Amino acid sequence: MWFTLIVSSLFVLASFMMAIKTPEALPSALAGGSFFGLCAAVALNDIVKKRRRRLILDGLQSVEVNGQTTLGVTFWRTDILGASLLIVGLLGVWGGGQINPLFPWLSVLIALSGLAAIVFARTNSALPLSLQFEPQGLRVRHRDSQYRIDWDGMAVSGWNVSGQDFLVIDTPFVDRVIASVSFDREQTNARQTKKLLERFQRSQANFGGILMINPPRFGTDAVYLSQAIQHCIDKPEARSRLVPLVDGA
Repeated sequence: MWFTLIVSSLFVLASFMMAIKTPEALPSALAGGSFFGLCAAVALNDIVKKRRRRLILDGLQSVEVNGQTTLGVTFWRTDILGASLLIVGLLGVWGGGQINPLFPWLSVLIALSGLAAIVFARTNSALPLSLQFEPQGLRVRHRDSQYRIDWDGMAVSGWNVSGQDFLVIDTPFVDRVIASVSFDREQTNARQTKKLLERFQRSQANFGGILMINPPRFGTDAVYLSQAIQHCIDKPEARSRLVPLVDGA
């Protein structure tokens, strides 16, 4: 990643100098400079994340949860990423043709992926909106439902998709999870419960667990969150320090 960071930064600098010396080349300079600027930002972010993870894995930092701990979803990371991709894509469509005839088409895909990321994050009901650490287990809230996965029997593992780290949570006691389900509507819908069970089964078949979590959505890192969850799994005495919210008890 250091190589990517250095090379991308050099291309950004070259684009900046070209825009100054040749004003008529401004569209292509912005197209190329924004693209490589995004590459440099991604590389820098990856370097910082790996350093933070190394500190945890080397034992220099420990992760614990105490008291009333709830992680709510944050959209600003997805919004920044989506907006960045959208801007880079639009600049590429505007000036990328001077670089390569295929550049504008690639830029269209980049712009669409940015827009899709924003829309998907805000509209997908399968994605959890909050994670609440309770003495009995991890309470997961969606837009229309909530349920609890007990610490006993819980397993957490990692899953990498296109360089993005996810956590996969599984339990042999799916029946307990289903029994804990409550819906926002006053009357529990048997059809909704069945759909949720089918979602769990599909997730187990595809990813090896009933729930997949994208930690950056909650403003944290995969290593930090997995260490916090594993801490509660391995140390039952630590669970007593967790305080449930009134509406989640």
